[in-house]
Amino acid sequence: MDEPPRRLAAPESIRRGAVRITRWFELPPEAQAAVDEWLRDGRLVRGEAFKAGRVHRCGEAVLKRFDRGDEHRLRALFPGDAALREARRAHAIRPVRAPEPWAALRSPQGGLLVSEYVAGATLRTAWVESEASRAALPEFLARMHSNGVLHGDPHGENMLWTGDEWLLLDLGGLRRGLHCLVLRGQLVRRHWARLVHDVLYVDPNAESQLRALFGNYLERVAPRRDIARDAEAAWSTVRRGAAEYTARWVAQAARR
Repeated sequence: MDEPPRRLAAPESIRRGAVRITRWFELPPEAQAAVDEWLRDGRLVRGEAFKAGRVHRCGEAVLKRFDRGDEHRLRALFPGDAALREARRAHAIRPVRAPEPWAALRSPQGGLLVSEYVAGATLRTAWVESEASRAALPEFLARMHSNGVLHGDPHGENMLWTGDEWLLLDLGGLRRGLHCLVLRGQLVRRHWARLVHDVLYVDPNAESQLRALFGNYLERVAPRRDIARDAEAAWSTVRRGAAEYTARWVAQAARR
């Protein structure tokens, strides 16, 4: 494994022409070479492609590209800022953990986020392979929701089990501020519904275990959250939501 990058004493902001760079770490050589290619050609080609041209692993770093049109409404006018927003969210959501951001680059054409690579398994794989990952779910989700960290795209690919803890991925989908205050209960139930759908896809006999984990979760967040006022009604709502996710997934699969 390469030497870990050196953390800077303070965040560093650099401007190269129209490109603005914010760094928290010195980048390893392989990651720096990929960044230089992106600056020169506007493309990601180096390293292992998780999503070709969009998300690449280069050594111990993951590079994620943001293009114009990746976001909606006024934010789409400033696509490069998405990389910096996601980096700042990784710091803001603590004590919930996400991969450490190393650098964010912003240009008129788009942005690039460089983060640490963390080995692990996403929800479906972790559920099948690791009993510890299942036991850790209520505490992780309670820590998220109690700290106002709610995800608008809560599928299992956005959760990573490292063997010791759960991490949150794709922070562009986070919901914060007034949106969270108004829709907190709805977003929490949606997160659990998607989790139940993902788990039942790989383990159809897991419903009783999921119900027990949900009860454990409610004990951790009650009485501060409206979802905990009626546990049975809340679970019924979660199951209906999971069934709706499953029905949509079946319909989409049939159209392919």
